[in-house]
Amino acid sequence: PMAAPELPELDDLEGWRASIRAHDDAIGAVMAERLSSAPVTTREMNLGGFRVYEITPDELRNDDENVYLDIHGGAFIYGSGEFCRATSTGTAVRNAARVWSVDYRMPPDHPFPVGLDDCLVTYRLLKIWRSLARCVDLLMHSGGGNVRTELDRRVKSANWSIRIWRQS
Repeated sequence: PMAAPELPELDDLEGWRASIRAHDDAIGAVMAERLSSAPVTTREMNLGGFRVYEITPDELRNDDENVYLDIHGGAFIYGSGEFCRATSTGTAVRNAARVWSVDYRMPPDHPFPVGLDDCLVTYRLLKIWRSLARCVDLLMHSGGGNVRTELDRRVKSANWSIRIWRQS
């Protein structure tokens, strides 16, 4: 088993940034290497401060309109960048489905509810751009499952539809 990393003091923002970056870079590199030959096409979208990765399996039929909106886990501080893209690539391959993966903003630089707002913006864009309100499934992992509760509440209060696929 891995030893727990030494974490910085709560008020050491630069220490947290470095710790988070080191964690995400290390895990993202391992995952990206494993998935480097995955049969997918990835498109990166910059949505004004955060990224969304659209990952489409090469064998997916053009008329397949299903989309999984993937909200990564990571204790609300880990899981960005290559880590985010790589985990969603695995999801796209395993499920033979298109995935939109939200690389949402996180602390220490972006406190709650900024990341939740990023997920909501992404869901709305999926609805508008792809006209897929009935074909969007929400996939969450760990801490992303917590984001789901508030996202679901906001979606329902706006009278939109959302289907929860799986929480892992």
